[in-house]
Amino acid sequence: MNLMKKTALAVWLAAALMCLCACRAVRLPGGETFIITREQGGRSVPPAATQAAQSEMPSTRPHAQDEDAHYFVAQQDEAVRSLFWLIYREIENFSTRITLPEGTTRAQVDLVDSLLYNDCPELFYLSHLSTYYYMQSAPDLITEVKVAYDMTREEYEEAAPRIEAIVSDWVRQTAGLSDYEKELFVHDAIIARCTYDNSSAHTGSLYGTLVLGRARCQGYANTLNYALRRMGIPSLYLYGEAVNESGAESHAWNAVKVCGVWTLVDATWDDPIGERDALSHAYFNLNEEMMSASHTLAPDFALGEVPSCESLSWNYCVRQGTFVKTGEDAQAAVTQRFSAVLRAGGNNLTMQFATREQCQSAVEALQSILQEAADKTGVYPTGTSYGVDAKANYLEFISITYD
Repeated sequence: MNLMKKTALAVWLAAALMCLCACRAVRLPGGETFIITREQGGRSVPPAATQAAQSEMPSTRPHAQDEDAHYFVAQQDEAVRSLFWLIYREIENFSTRITLPEGTTRAQVDLVDSLLYNDCPELFYLSHLSTYYYMQSAPDLITEVKVAYDMTREEYEEAAPRIEAIVSDWVRQTAGLSDYEKELFVHDAIIARCTYDNSSAHTGSLYGTLVLGRARCQGYANTLNYALRRMGIPSLYLYGEAVNESGAESHAWNAVKVCGVWTLVDATWDDPIGERDALSHAYFNLNEEMMSASHTLAPDFALGEVPSCESLSWNYCVRQGTFVKTGEDAQAAVTQRFSAVLRAGGNNLTMQFATREQCQSAVEALQSILQEAADKTGVYPTGTSYGVDAKANYLEFISITYD
């Protein structure tokens, strides 16, 4: 790299170039320190950095998350954990430039940045570690970092109590319930409160989901993560790729530990779209085999070990008694359960199948299944609407109407 002339003009030009060119190393005045400006893919463009505030912790903030609540942070070695908590506390204070311990590597800072984004939903005001500073003689060692925020401190102070009020109310309403009941409550409450939106600001955070009522998948997953952790239920933010009608796209979902068993949930894909009003539970507590039909963890997922999610014991339809197991006759199962709904005068029914073949078999024979159930019960509904999610082997009778 060419040495820059030590003139005010040269320094000004260097600063201008630095703002325009991401990942460009530039010599600063004094001839020793270099920087790298980092643009984080998939993250919102941060506003201008706020003033550093070193005097005290924010006076109002969502419930502080203790060290045990951060699943992936706990898996790191002592050096990374120490660095993480140093930077975390400075971020809580809205520091914009943080001095790092001697010997801090670029790989360690990269990992901490990922942990802050993926394992800390409570830091909804954080964008990312935007700039690394290093010495010319040791380019792999980082001396300082700059932090970019999605909110000013004043905006945060206004937002934090609103988030805290909502989540505290959820905690109060679910007191005494089982882990499964708490998880179901949070899942449904998020969907009821939020509309999918990937175009506006803050849609990847608690603020977008709970206050603005608009979020993309990151917002749903972060909010579920935060609320369940507040209830004492371990929850993880997972990311990778999901295949929908439009093809494969980047996506985020959750792993949740329900009554000692890890399972997978995707609140985003359970949110109704289009003309449908009723929320779905097609992706509520699936195992790896079923979720992998549409969701794939990122191949470079390097935050730590992801727990095995092999059980369906807390699947929504299993708990409702409407899950069709491997080897069970799908058509007979649907007939039996639909007949029970007709006898009770029910208005809806959700069913999930262990295999895609079972789901397909039931859907293809649906007309004859409904006729057989009506003949058996003597109850003939005037209208039945249904929907199918073939990726989740999910059949839902959304509306059953009678005279």
